[in-house]
Amino acid sequence: MKVHHYSERGLVNAWVQAMASKDDDSLLLAFLDKAFLTSLGTRLSGPLLNLGRPLEIDLYVEPSLSEFGNPDVVIFIRGTKGGRVAIYVEAKLCPFFLSSPKICDENEGIYTTNASRVLHELYMKASLHQELQTKKDTKGLAAKVYIGDSVPRKLGTDPQVIELANRLIECEPYFLALTTDPSRDDQDEWLMGNDISECLKKMESLNHPPVRTGKGIDWTKPMTFGPAVLVGVRERWHDAVVQLSWFDVWRTAKENQLVELVDAIAENHNKFEFPSLPASTEMENDLKKLWDMHGLCYGKERKSDRRTLYPVQGPRRAFATFKVVQGFYGPALEFYFPHRGRDKAPDATAIISWKELGSSLVTGSRCLALNRILTEFFGK
Repeated sequence: MKVHHYSERGLVNAWVQAMASKDDDSLLLAFLDKAFLTSLGTRLSGPLLNLGRPLEIDLYVEPSLSEFGNPDVVIFIRGTKGGRVAIYVEAKLCPFFLSSPKICDENEGIYTTNASRVLHELYMKASLHQELQTKKDTKGLAAKVYIGDSVPRKLGTDPQVIELANRLIECEPYFLALTTDPSRDDQDEWLMGNDISECLKKMESLNHPPVRTGKGIDWTKPMTFGPAVLVGVRERWHDAVVQLSWFDVWRTAKENQLVELVDAIAENHNKFEFPSLPASTEMENDLKKLWDMHGLCYGKERKSDRRTLYPVQGPRRAFATFKVVQGFYGPALEFYFPHRGRDKAPDATAIISWKELGSSLVTGSRCLALNRILTEFFGK
């Protein structure tokens, strides 16, 4: 029997099952060690969590927190030294700031939106945890989360929700974004700083004085969680935000021979949206040769990092848009085929490795995957 884990929810389930596949805590820590770093970049391995060993660990998959949303996973860790940690996990198969406005000039950069689907979810959980630790009680708990909220969000009275919330009151919180942003092992800097926390601090600095319209995050909201178990004293909520890369999950799964998780990631490879990769001059020249070989040409330059391909002959309609990305198997091209659209989703997108495309240049023959879609395109 083989279990197939489909798309985002299936991948998260495969990841959780992998972490829980050994009775000890070794696999959980193997993944978390990739997320928790000190400001100097030193990894905080298991013995340094200041929790003591052995650890008591509970994993809640997609639990309800009522109007504060459903985190993908909540990880509870309690050590023999008495420390308790709760890690709220929000997973997306895309980069952290995919849906955010670009960081612009400091005098102009004001964020009136949630800026990121991941950030939106993590901020709601941070707001809830602040209320829980302030009130020390779940009865009648309600709080406004965003600027402009007309009514407060409520925790409700569901017994399971209340039981989970009562456990959270006792814990030091962390907010983990599981995204396709590059691993820290792959680059010296991540986006604008060395981690998500630095990016959020930058966003906060761009929001003073705060914008008091719309549904944006109130960056002046005083959310602090006291001394942190893992990284010392925290000043604001974003100091508790950490990032884990799907690239690290992929590597850790392969290193530990977690076959089901490796297979799940490979099977869902086309579901991921990867960060853009600047194309070298050599790659640009090879792309031009590749498109000539397939009877395709570039459209006009777009403002985004995606480019449009049109057939040299035949109907003047877009065959595909594409961008160069860093995939799990190295550089690749991420395609979107408009003629497939919603009718054939998720097959409207495809990721073809640079290695596969490059072999066409060596052999002088068309790429089989692209040629099949070209045949379909002209046959419509």
